[in-house]
Amino acid sequence: LNSSFNFLGKLVLAFAMQEYIGRWFRWSSSSERRAISLALLSNLAEGNLTLLRALLAGRTRGPALTALLDARLEAENHFPLLAFAAHCGQADAVRLLLESGASVGATTGIGSTPLFIACHEGQRDC
Repeated sequence: LNSSFNFLGKLVLAFAMQEYIGRWFRWSSSSERRAISLALLSNLAEGNLTLLRALLAGRTRGPALTALLDARLEAENHFPLLAFAAHCGQADAVRLLLESGASVGATTGIGSTPLFIACHEGQRDC
């Protein structure tokens, strides 16, 4: 019974996150975008893909999703999600982002690619 509740709780949370993130991308202010970006980046750094999966849920691969994934969310170095995941050594996140259409050519604010960042940081799995 306890494991069933945990599964259902996680399922409800995933649907709620998907709905919240979907609304956020349509109607959010810049301060709200920064807050969710920080949460997403923090989760990615820890290897937690829950918010990333919620962001991707129900979206089809294409130019709009690629533009969303390639946006420079990380404020200090202007990293797109793929570069940030590579920097943190999160191979599962890198794989998920690539499968979802993130561009391998999306660069940071200083022109570094995700591949360069992974190599520079010694992240061989990425």
